[in-house]
Amino acid sequence: GSEMCIRDRRYLLKDSGGHVALYTADGIGPLATYDDLYTRLLPESDVLALQQGVFVADEAELQRRLEDYGL
Repeated sequence: GSEMCIRDRRYLLKDSGGHVALYTADGIGPLATYDDLYTRLLPESDVLALQQGVFVADEAELQRRLEDYGL
């Protein structure tokens, strides 16, 4: 069911005013904005993904993605 999805997809990384920002899976937020991460400096594929919203399952994946983005 849909609840399973929500548990799997706890967070969402999105572009907020040119920075990477963290939202809930429902799109509520930003919970946090990573001011050091400028979306315009990322590869185009990452920029497009962040405009759509990148689902993050847990803290470990969040850390991994932020490292990928250069944090």
